[in-house]
Amino acid sequence: MGVAPVPKIFRQNGRWESLYPASVYLTNAYINLQAFSIVTYLFNSM
Repeated sequence: MGVAPVPKIFRQNGRWESLYPASVYLTNAYINLQAFSIVTYLFNSM
């Protein structure tokens, strides 16, 4: 519900198109980092 106004603000500033791919990239990098830590943790606990 709090996410709806954000794209409108970014579109008014003309930055939404450039910030959206960056946020997707950061989210994917964070997920990959979490998966890597889980794999490392499992490998160390064997």
